[in-house]
Amino acid sequence: MLLVSCTEERINEVHIGFIGPQTARATNLGIAPGQAMQLAIKQYNTSRKEGEPKLILHLADDQWDASRSVPLYNQLRTEFDIDAVFISNSNGTIALKDHLLKDNLIAINPLNNDEELRENTNNTYFIAKRTEQANKVIANRLLQLGKKKVAIFRPDYNFFVVAAQTIKDELAPRGIQVDIIPTKLNQRDYTLELSMLKDEGIEAYGFFGYVELGFAMRQARDLGITAPFFGCTEVLDEKFYTYSEGAISGIEFSYFTRLDGNPTLANEFFENFRLEYGQTPPSDWPPMQAYDAMNIFISCIRDINDLGLSKNELTNHLNNKLQNIKNYAGICGFLNMNTNKSIQGINFNLYQLTNKGETEKVFTQYP
Repeated sequence: MLLVSCTEERINEVHIGFIGPQTARATNLGIAPGQAMQLAIKQYNTSRKEGEPKLILHLADDQWDASRSVPLYNQLRTEFDIDAVFISNSNGTIALKDHLLKDNLIAINPLNNDEELRENTNNTYFIAKRTEQANKVIANRLLQLGKKKVAIFRPDYNFFVVAAQTIKDELAPRGIQVDIIPTKLNQRDYTLELSMLKDEGIEAYGFFGYVELGFAMRQARDLGITAPFFGCTEVLDEKFYTYSEGAISGIEFSYFTRLDGNPTLANEFFENFRLEYGQTPPSDWPPMQAYDAMNIFISCIRDINDLGLSKNELTNHLNNKLQNIKNYAGICGFLNMNTNKSIQGINFNLYQLTNKGETEKVFTQYP
């Protein structure tokens, strides 16, 4: 007689994919976050208790190209049979919508979080800053300075589109003119647009995009434009400073550092990061968010074998756990999951780039 056990074998390993830029554009949103997640996993794997599954992370380089997200996701599914996927590119997150639903898999974006993303995704959690909150900080600063005419340069990428529109939505009802200027990737000449805006009497300029906007900053100053500059966290990329030939100095931008989260836990994380990789990351917030996101995920899978779950039951378990994250003490602060699968508790502030690689806080405000 053949005896068949009605219980599934225990889950010895949980495989996770991370789709993010390891080369080419926006590598600060891929390399350091990936390292932070690997660090969290190493700390867990070396201290996990009997019965807790081993965690394995598989990196996939999307080169910050959303068209690569689905092929890389399929590759991770085929080669490693991943149980969940982390992804940093907003447009790429949206591209996975139907695949996640079909495969009954969850995704976590540990870097970006906005209303458009939440409304156009399935099975996806956002353990990251809220784009709207981060840019309302800039809108409030423009109100404080009394600016009446604002122009914002931005490429056609979800985060920058939402960032620029948030500022316009905040200021336009108050009678403030906000012109949004679409740009092209790798564009280097902005003199025509800048000349027209100068003639129009624009009083503040937003540069929300990638490093090529450094050329626009230099060209603006060469045209005699003295109005203040505003930007996003990408302005810390050294190429911005190089391409702008220093014209970027003085720019104000929304940002989040270890001082804005839990400084004690954050300093411990950055010291462990330095010991593990021999360097500190170029920007605080991407690895901080990724580290918290991975540790939250880890907290959700520790008990899967105690509960006797099968691999097919893992996604439902993760959904239940993630939806009930409350008062999680992370390095970014105390985090809570909202009903829209969006984390709350990561609040950006306004900083100024005073010199190459040097910043100081302008003010703290949580709109």
